[in-house]
Amino acid sequence: MRSFSGRFGPGRGSIPDGDAAPARTADDTGCCSISGCGDRVLLGWVNVDGWSQGAVDLRCDLRCALPLDDGSCAVIFADHVLSSLAVQSRRMVFGEFSSIARAWGTLRLVGPDPRKVAEAYAGNDHAFWQAVPSEPKSRGDGINWFFHSHFCTFLDDFETLERSLREAGFREVVQRGHRESPIPELRIDCDAPDRVIANLYVEAVK
Repeated sequence: MRSFSGRFGPGRGSIPDGDAAPARTADDTGCCSISGCGDRVLLGWVNVDGWSQGAVDLRCDLRCALPLDDGSCAVIFADHVLSSLAVQSRRMVFGEFSSIARAWGTLRLVGPDPRKVAEAYAGNDHAFWQAVPSEPKSRGDGINWFFHSHFCTFLDDFETLERSLREAGFREVVQRGHRESPIPELRIDCDAPDRVIANLYVEAVK
């Protein structure tokens, strides 16, 4: 058991036998967690970030064990977090997400999609590059901005992310669209045009 068990511990209810997950929301199955929230703090969530900014609930390094009970999170949301992790830390972080997720819990990951970036480069997609905040003077500037901005170390395509999540113990991994999720609490993606046009959205069920 970890700290925060009294405040953010497992929720009510149980998962029945069988292959199908029952309909549920965050309120009736456990706590929510948002990792790498920055200054975006969501009411009713456990807001987690490693930087000392905003009214976050937990300031901690995602490369260390999170102070949440194992199996306590019904939904976990991480937006533009994985790309800034050191490559050697990725396996541990995926394992930590799996540990705090409860049975049938859902992890939603959002980050730059290298496939979209590569297609925009190869297809000379002017609309795509005009949406990039750095206002690149060339496609080369633009593609390097994605691979080097904001401490970027690694960009996941769906194939790579699916393999990593399954190795961590998630049973189902699905690619979604912007604000597309069967769980209402996870329809919270950032609407900034540069994010929408370039993001990969993936959900994994434990």
